[in-house]
Amino acid sequence: MTPYLICRFEKQTLSNLIKECFNSKFPDIYKKIQIDYIYRYLTEIKCKSVLLEPVYIDKDYLEDYKQYYVKGFNNKGYKTSRLHFFSSELDHKTIDDYLENGMESEKHNLLQQSYLGFMIIKPLPKTFIGKTCLIPYPSLIKNNDKKCILREYSIDLFGIPLKVKSIAFQEQDMVVAAYATTAIWSSLHALNYCDIRSIPSCSEITINAINHINNSNNSFPNTSLTTKQMLRSIDIEKIKHHLFKANRLKIDEFHEIVKTHIDSKIPLLLRGTIYDITNGNYVRKNDYTVTILGYKERGRSRAIYIHDDRLGPFVRAIYRKKITGDEEWGFIVQEKNDEIHWEEAHEIFIPDILISITPKKVRLSSELAINTCRLIKSIYTKLLEIELDTNSSEKFLPIIKFSVKLKEISEIRNELLCYDFNKSNHKEAINYCKKKRLEFLTQSYACYHWVASFSLNNEDSFDILFDATDIPQGDVVSEIIYKDYYNSKVILDVMKKLASRQDILHSSPLFRENSFIVSFFSFLMTMDYNYTNYLDETYGRLRAPSYLKPEEYLGGKITGNKTSKIYYGRTNKTLKEITADLKNNIENSFMIWAITDEGALVIGEEINNNGHPSLTGFKPARIAGELFIKDEVYYINSKSGRYSRDYSNPNNLLKNAINRFKEIFPDDDLVIEIMEFSGV
Repeated sequence: MTPYLICRFEKQTLSNLIKECFNSKFPDIYKKIQIDYIYRYLTEIKCKSVLLEPVYIDKDYLEDYKQYYVKGFNNKGYKTSRLHFFSSELDHKTIDDYLENGMESEKHNLLQQSYLGFMIIKPLPKTFIGKTCLIPYPSLIKNNDKKCILREYSIDLFGIPLKVKSIAFQEQDMVVAAYATTAIWSSLHALNYCDIRSIPSCSEITINAINHINNSNNSFPNTSLTTKQMLRSIDIEKIKHHLFKANRLKIDEFHEIVKTHIDSKIPLLLRGTIYDITNGNYVRKNDYTVTILGYKERGRSRAIYIHDDRLGPFVRAIYRKKITGDEEWGFIVQEKNDEIHWEEAHEIFIPDILISITPKKVRLSSELAINTCRLIKSIYTKLLEIELDTNSSEKFLPIIKFSVKLKEISEIRNELLCYDFNKSNHKEAINYCKKKRLEFLTQSYACYHWVASFSLNNEDSFDILFDATDIPQGDVVSEIIYKDYYNSKVILDVMKKLASRQDILHSSPLFRENSFIVSFFSFLMTMDYNYTNYLDETYGRLRAPSYLKPEEYLGGKITGNKTSKIYYGRTNKTLKEITADLKNNIENSFMIWAITDEGALVIGEEINNNGHPSLTGFKPARIAGELFIKDEVYYINSKSGRYSRDYSNPNNLLKNAINRFKEIFPDDDLVIEIMEFSGV
């Protein structure tokens, strides 16, 4: 058997290599629609050489063969072939030299740079295009207006390791792979957290889909999956699905959902109906399902990029408006001719159902988060129009935009940690945002969030975090992150005015229903003030005692302080009574005190060198120090190496601590001064 073959890339050589795979006459390969598309695709990405790997064992086809083809009398066996494509000119001598003498890293890098991907050829007479991974068009990954989901595939070519970034495509065979099966298969490949080796074959997907459904039976061939069967096959993979009725969405709403998911690296399944365009009339052909993997945002025409198993990978589908009286919009799927020019559309695709597939823990779809953001934008704009002179011929309204993405909390934290707040020229605003960042990074949150990023006049404003693991009736808004203090306040302060403007709220579409707007307003009204924040600002953030002295830890137990007294509020005892044993102007005559986690004042004596941790029970506390009398006046300081060591504003905290003393002790005209402490 020939170990491998290499040819210059041409349409006829591509067809001949496919025929060579199984030494048989495949019917009319040259005119096969998918081969036409893939040839033109490879031409556009500058393919120059094709290498045939005659024998390759493909996991997916092996499973399909076991499920069905093995029982055929004339089956061609379980082995497949694989075609590899390169943008450089290769020959047998070059590859033989690599394999005989080994490859230097420089040569390997050059081969990797020229590698365009592969296509598996199955031993089937008609539907022979198996797993195919080709790099996307350069314009699809280098254009800021276009986004696409990709993942890395590792290839072993005779021991030469190669990689390609793509999403797997294959032709549906209409036997073990029904309509929608290959679309589901490609969508699973687009989920980067799914291990490629664990992704089921098309036959397994079909079996999972038709089992456990009434009026279904486990049989091949199978030509069609219902929506219910599609959802069942997704359930089997322990993945969460979210269904949108695409036929009820406007173009902008549909595109926004697509953008949100592709930006989040989440593929979508689009089910709809194909119509032939004949002399300006639309003739229904059949229902169909494709995998959405990318989009084009701006330019002359918005579009989505799909894996269409009738054509090939990364097919462009352009939005088309005003189709018929019943259908307001749809897609035209574009093809190119051999000269790489766009041909006139001959089919139109009318969407029906849109399905997103997300990690299992993501229980909330993006729809409610997007609706909430639309409401915020709508209400904000409406309020400004009212405040401005609505009769004026000139209005200068700020531009407010938003985008929504699904993110893991680790990604959110990392992005915030690296965010540069210095874009603002206001020191106080920068410090506020940094302080809020510290608070956010040290709190716990759910694993997944829909993150809505708002901008004002194309400058960052704030992010809203919607807990994607919650229930729709829950307190879904878990945080509002300031990116720019003043840009955030411009929007959020306006929103707070809604408390007295219920007429504005109820005149806005989707208010309360199909959104998290109530949760947003509830969070907004409490975000700048809560008791924990108050305590942090007033008495300092919590500090754990940095160490214990030997005498504070005896017999495996923390030594308690019998003199420790804790005061939560006003007491009948005066400070004079509490400090009756203190001596005036005596250096070693003092008491120790601390503000607890809850804002209480704990005070006691230092016994046998047992300091503040014995006073608090070795619990976290806030500002702490000593209380003593000098010249008949009470003084406090921040002398506590275990608690007060690293506060940047100890004197401000001490002033607030003095007020706490005065709140608690009923002494008439109680005077307490601050004695600065600079040492440890």
